[in-house]
Amino acid sequence: MDPLRITRFEHDGRRYKLREPLLVAVEYADGMWVYHDPDVNLWGYGERREDAVHDLHANFDYIYREFAEEQDARLDEKALDIKHRLNQIVELESMGA
Repeated sequence: MDPLRITRFEHDGRRYKLREPLLVAVEYADGMWVYHDPDVNLWGYGERREDAVHDLHANFDYIYREFAEEQDARLDEKALDIKHRLNQIVELESMGA
């Protein structure tokens, strides 16, 4: 399947506008839709596409808050890579509270 091209994420009133789209792999296996971007360790699952996309948005919000907003000294090398990638793609001035 063609990757999903995402230019923004929204969850719980927070909005993340991306400087460049994420190309998220889309798979359907064992009755589940799976969306994945290995660069930021982002996953979304669901029996329906809509559920998988909602899960993807919720997980992006979680990853952003846990990695991009954390102090470097508290992150390991892999987490720092994710943090730097997130900071490259997210336009901070557009984020909601």
